[in-house]
Amino acid sequence: MPLSEAKANDLLKRINALAGGEPVKDSLALKRLEQEAKTLIKIDAIRAYAALGSIACIKRNTEGVKDYYARALNLAPNDLFILANYSISLFKLSLFNESRQYAARAYEISQYSDLDLLQILIESSVLTGDLGESLKWLADWDRKSPSQGYPIQMDIKMANTILRQNHVTDSDAGRFLDLAYTILGQKGFDVSEVMFRTFDDEVLYQVKVCADIDQVVDLNFELADTLVDAELVPMVSRAITVMYVPATVN
Repeated sequence: MPLSEAKANDLLKRINALAGGEPVKDSLALKRLEQEAKTLIKIDAIRAYAALGSIACIKRNTEGVKDYYARALNLAPNDLFILANYSISLFKLSLFNESRQYAARAYEISQYSDLDLLQILIESSVLTGDLGESLKWLADWDRKSPSQGYPIQMDIKMANTILRQNHVTDSDAGRFLDLAYTILGQKGFDVSEVMFRTFDDEVLYQVKVCADIDQVVDLNFELADTLVDAELVPMVSRAITVMYVPATVN
């Protein structure tokens, strides 16, 4: 491995390790890493742009993520490392449809061998309501890792059964979820995590939002009104529940 590539990979590892650390210290560390990434541009522009994109992801700067990774992919459109890291950054920003597009490209380039990418494909399919697609990737997981069952495998299969019994298509489910994510984007709220599970005869998506309880209550009312206007009630809402909760809820 060339020295410049090793240096760039080390930088990206340190950036990834920084995520979730103490905010004040992270702010200072990010500035140092950002400066280091910028000096790397003359040596290895591809990975330097990827590093800057990953830093933008930590800052929740969607525009910065897309800009830097676009520069990296312009120089190396089929680079597995860049495609995979871009997919991860998009997933962390809750841009699940875009994330799985890049994960699919990277997975193909890996010759369908990278389980981390396969996990993103499963999760992003579930979180965009494309449960039929998630079953396809789940079957691939079972072939490649038969001794290690996928953690939410039973929920995915049960969710598919619930939707089919209620005559809800993946397109309907995807439209429902897209509205839920779009409302948050329009209001400027970040999603910290989306929890998925089945409960009795219902598919539940719990969207953890970086907002206080009063804001979350208002958001849930707005979502309910939006679903009525979009004519997704009662058919889809009979099978799927999307609920906003504060990010602090366990």
